Parts: sequence; C-alpha cells; structure tokens
Amino acid sequence: MYNKIIINLIFISFLIPNYKCSENNITSNNSHLNLPFFKEAVVPDTLYTDTSESFLVEVKAEKRVNSNIRYVLMRTFDSSYNLISSPDTLYDNSYFGDIVPGDFIFSRLIYSSSIKSSPGQYFLEFSNPEINEILLDTILFTQGEKNLPPVLSNLIMPDTILLDNPETKYYIFLDVVDPQGKNDIKEVIGKIYYPYFPVPSLDIILKHDGIPPDILKSEDNYVYIFQPVDIARIGAGEYSILFYAVDKKDNRSSSLYGKIYFYSEMENLPPVIEHINLPDTISSAAGTILIEAKVTDVNGRGDIEKVYFNSFLPDGSPSSGNPFYMFDDGSELSLEGGPSGDRIKDDGIYSRRVMVPPSAEGNYLFIFYAVDKVQNISDAVEHYFVVK
Repeated sequence: MYNKIIINLIFISFLIPNYKCSENNITSNNSHLNLPFFKEAVVPDTLYTDTSESFLVEVKAEKRVNSNIRYVLMRTFDSSYNLISSPDTLYDNSYFGDIVPGDFIFSRLIYSSSIKSSPGQYFLEFSNPEINEILLDTILFTQGEKNLPPVLSNLIMPDTILLDNPETKYYIFLDVVDPQGKNDIKEVIGKIYYPYFPVPSLDIILKHDGIPPDILKSEDNYVYIFQPVDIARIGAGEYSILFYAVDKKDNRSSSLYGKIYFYSEMENLPPVIEHINLPDTISSAAGTILIEAKVTDVNGRGDIEKVYFNSFLPDGSPSSGNPFYMFDDGSELSLEGGPSGDRIKDDGIYSRRVMVPPSAEGNYLFIFYAVDKVQNISDAVEHYFVVK
C-alpha cells in the first residue's frame, strides 16, 4: 500500500484541477490547529476489473474534545486527477458497514463496480467541510478476475452412530463449488473435535471420486466414508466437525459445522495402566526425571479423563505436591515444577517431568492411577525407586 498523505487544503488546489476551497465552507478550530484530524485510511491494496465485490473503507480520526464531525466524504480520482465517481459518505454510526458508533472510525461498504474499473491506480480523497485538511490514499485495479475461495453447502451426515458395529460404513456428503472451476479446488478437509477438547482429534479428507455402485459422483459432491473404528479408539461422545475447502491459491472457504453423537452399548470398563517408565535408581544430582505411563481403555482413549500419581517420601509421609497429574499433550506445557515432557501427543503415553530435590537420598514410592469419564479408577500401580 502506498503511504497515506495528509495535506492541508491550502495546497491541494494546485494539485487537483477545478477544486475550489471556498465551496467547502472551511472553518478551523484554533485550539486544535496543530493536531491533524485524520490518522489513516484502511482500504484494499488491489481490486480486479472483472470481479465485482464489496469492500470496506475505514478512516481513523483523532478524538477531539466536543467534536461533532458526523461524516467523512470520499472522492475517487484517476491518475490525471479527474473525478470518476460520485462522492461516497463514510459514517461513524454503526450503519452502512460501520461497526462501533462513536469510536472515530468512519466506515462504508463500497462496491468496486461503483469505481471506474479500468486497470490502473486510483486516488481516494477523504475530507470534511469542517476540517482544514484532506487524507489521500491509493487503490490499484488489476486486469482480470480475482481468485475467490470455494463455497460449501448441503452438508449431509448422520446424527448418531453406534460404535459397537465396526464394519458398518457411514457417509458424509458436502457440496463444494469454486468460482474458478472445480479444477481450482485443492482439498476439502474435516476436523473432528472430541467434546470440550480445543484441538482436533482426527483430520479427514473428503474426496470427489464417487464410490460406485453405492454413490453416484456428482459435479459438486465430496464424500467421506468412515467406519466406527475411526472414532472408537478415541471414545464415545458428541463430536463437532468443522469442514472447509482450500483452493490452489490457498484461499480458504468459510466453514461449515456439524455434530455427530457416537455412543456405545458396551459396559464402560476402567482404564488399564500397562507400563511405567521410571528408573529404579537415580542420583540426587540428576536435577529432573521424566516419568511415563502407558494407559489404555477398552472404551477408547477419549474415555480417559486423567492420569496421576501420588509420591511418598522415605519416611512414609505423602509429598506436599500430591497428586501429580500426567499429560499426553505432546508439548512442553509449563507446569509448576517443570514442563510435562510428553513426547508424542495422543499416543496413550502420559508424561510428567519432576524435580529431584538435592540431598534427598532414600527410598521413594510412587502410586499411579487412571480415571475414566464415568469415574472408574484403574488398579493402582506402585513403583519404588532409590535416590542416592
């Protein structure tokens, strides 16, 4: 974007033919003579001659005491400073594209077709009869058509799915249209979110192949076929699925959302702690140790609510930090006492890095537990180790 320019009106008459200052009935406020009213304009860098679209123009202004400025005028000139369209009026009243009234951001939704859309650079002049200055900005019209993002519609998918029939097939249908044609569509993606979990548990790719003889391939239809085993390993619950498409210019469509309730009629059994990775002996000078627990659940990994351990000191008293929660986040999540240390997210291995107090020799006991969504508790697993 070209630099924004604020110009006092006493000079602008030499730049733009037929511009008469007297027609504007200019007044000034001497108490604010040295403080510019206009701060900046926010406009698109580029528009396209063959694509008509609406765009938002904003002018940010200084907040002046007792100011009663109600609008800002926008005039459009070509490179020869010929006026090429009727003036537009920007308001600060929460209408016509303005969002927050009274914030001294004057806004307007404008259609590109209202500006003469031959290729070239155009000047936007912002002014007000009560303000002794103008603000100039530029916008470029490029020959051709803008590459617009794909558009999603007609999402069809089941409301509920029983996880106990692993061989059953279920289908998700979605229509995807790209203004530049179907060959411009790069991929159509679905992200499946476990209830109350902020990151997706599973990514899916919808295909435009058709699955004869079950499904006839249509011009706009994308399909994903899945079996309950895809979700059973995560767990029952109401999953949210976010769909979007990306074109070959990496333009992303708006999103569509859907929900599917996955359920099981199997008995909910408690988790199982299969293995503990913790040294039997460690030096008191080690600093920290990484503790890992492999945990499984027959009702799916998503049924595991928490994994933790309690630590007992050599004299048999419990540690003041109990319980110590473990994580399967695959990140260096900051925790009191150090990061989680988990290596791979969602691999069923829960981790916790803990400090080894210096000069704390003796025999320690750690007792591990896992708890599922209905509060079934695993069998406790005890592990002794020696600090020396």
